[in-house]
Amino acid sequence: MIRWLLARPGPGLNDQEFLCLFEVHEGRRYRHPGRYRQWLLGRAAAKTLLERTAGDLALDLPPQKLIHIKRAPDGWPQPLTIEGTHLPVSLSISHSGERALCAVCPDQEGTVGADIEVVADRSRNFYEDFYTDQERELIEQFPDDWKHKAGTVIWCIKEAVLKAQRTGFHQSTKSVNVLSLDPTGSRTWKKAVVKSRDGARPDIFWRLSEDETLALVIARIPAQPQAIRQASSR
Repeated sequence: MIRWLLARPGPGLNDQEFLCLFEVHEGRRYRHPGRYRQWLLGRAAAKTLLERTAGDLALDLPPQKLIHIKRAPDGWPQPLTIEGTHLPVSLSISHSGERALCAVCPDQEGTVGADIEVVADRSRNFYEDFYTDQERELIEQFPDDWKHKAGTVIWCIKEAVLKAQRTGFHQSTKSVNVLSLDPTGSRTWKKAVVKSRDGARPDIFWRLSEDETLALVIARIPAQPQAIRQASSR
């Protein structure tokens, strides 16, 4: 079971309402106001998602100010109580401009990775450096007005899988190979066929935003076919 939330900042984005004391301290490392606002939105979205899905995930959650979304040693968001007790879920947060995408699933179902990117064209050198031969051939099969969308979705898939694997870019993006991508009905959640270098086939859910300017991807490892449902919008 995977739950997700796509959030944007609003007048209610007040750090005094939901940050715990640990997070107030951690947030001080962000000197750039825009970067801090992104981080803040991600924390607000993550706590809102946990709160709204607590029943589905069988979680007994404390109030938001008593939850600590800690940056774990390996770089990934780790949900804890302020006493340090681990909440038994896998959480991932991604930012793009004024949007934050969060995804969560129970620990026993694996780990999740989320990624959101602005749809954009990429250079030939970028494709050669970071995409497999098969992926470049796949992109060329799409109509010209869809090539940059496919390229962005594939990039998001790579990032989401590497996040779910907890390796990030310490592992080559070519270790994730997107085998197929169906563009029909792309503004609703769809699956993609992906194979990792280790032979694993993670679950991949992807979609475009309603205006097709953003690509959203959620990956889960190990691969177990599951439904994905929006918790709500912020």
